[in-house]
Amino acid sequence: MKINQDALGEAGGVGRVTQFEYEREARSPTVKYLRAIADVGVDLTYVLFARRLETSSLKPEELAAIDKQALKMLVRNEFELGKDMDDESRHKMFEILRSQLIAKKFQANSTTSYQDPFHNR
Repeated sequence: MKINQDALGEAGGVGRVTQFEYEREARSPTVKYLRAIADVGVDLTYVLFARRLETSSLKPEELAAIDKQALKMLVRNEFELGKDMDDESRHKMFEILRSQLIAKKFQANSTTSYQDPFHNR
């Protein structure tokens, strides 16, 4: 995806300085920002985990199990927070949880070591 820093910040509802701070990891993005950039086509799995995921190598039953687990996590989080999310927020949060679970599945199955880009900085 080709999008410049200003356009990405605008899509995410943040200014140039905030966008720059996100990119240099001086500041963490909000869920609202992540939802907004996902809406313009940004791959959140890549943003969050520095990995592009190819789910075609997973069996349908593996994807179904991941979806079920993501849904359980979503419901538990809503219950613990004591408030309901609107449908759009719920959908985006489900996508984030699902991507995280898929990344963990690939990490567990990987024969190479995975370098977490956000660990030990």
